[in-house]
Amino acid sequence: MRITALGTGMPNQTKKAVSISYLVELGNGDKFLFDLGSGAMGNLFSLRPDFSKLDKVFASHLHVDHVGDFMGHHTRQLAFRVLCTTPFLRTVRVHSRAWQQGLC
Repeated sequence: MRITALGTGMPNQTKKAVSISYLVELGNGDKFLFDLGSGAMGNLFSLRPDFSKLDKVFASHLHVDHVGDFMGHHTRQLAFRVLCTTPFLRTVRVHSRAWQQGLC
């Protein structure tokens, strides 16, 4: 198993300290993200992972320092299975409907 910290900082981030996110790579080839805080996607893209194998995001809770990049423009083009709490899932559904209607 390999765990790469994509971000470990607080919501008031700097270029070197973006919000919480970890890339987890298992020995069987599975890869997933644990949280996706603000600024973390830039660090993920810089690693150039094989996005076809990165298909799951575990969202711990609905705070911007843990899921701020989830609704960002980068993730719209990626297909992630999201594993999360029910309140988080409701929020994702509301935002997804807004995207489909061109509201954001």
